[in-house]
Amino acid sequence: MASSPSRDEIPVQHSTTEMNLPNTTKESSKSGLTHSLTIKLDEKNFLLWSQQVNGVITAHNLHRFIVNPEIPLQFATVADRIDGKTSDEYRKWIFKDQTLFTWLLSTISDAVLPRVVHCKHAHEVLSKHLNVKHVSAIDQLADPLTKPLSPSNYATIRSKLKVFPCFTTPSV
Repeated sequence: MASSPSRDEIPVQHSTTEMNLPNTTKESSKSGLTHSLTIKLDEKNFLLWSQQVNGVITAHNLHRFIVNPEIPLQFATVADRIDGKTSDEYRKWIFKDQTLFTWLLSTISDAVLPRVVHCKHAHEVLSKHLNVKHVSAIDQLADPLTKPLSPSNYATIRSKLKVFPCFTTPSV
């Protein structure tokens, strides 16, 4: 006579057709993003980390949360805004986005996390990594594929470059 399975052994089926998440066996991991990467992002392994992260994002069909995300309206009407009633579409989107967001943060080393501390959504985490070029000191210009330049080489290159402040358009 077979004994009945315990509560933890019974598969829990979640509706995943709208969110494209795999079925899971426990309520606590219903997001389905339980992949552990073999490496965490640090100062020297962006390409390896990116390859693994993109594999998971592709496997779970999550690019729409990263590349040009279409964020649903939080409130369907003005009355909903006044009442604080969040739309179902937005609730589903924010759940999925925050699941991906926290998973992405878990794949980043402690040394790199401060660079994304102000991010609130998954697409912000990846755009910060892809668009921000970190120069650790004013007298050091480094290429990710080479060693830091000597002060004299840096001065030579800097004198040949026209540097524009961020978020302004150069005048011609």
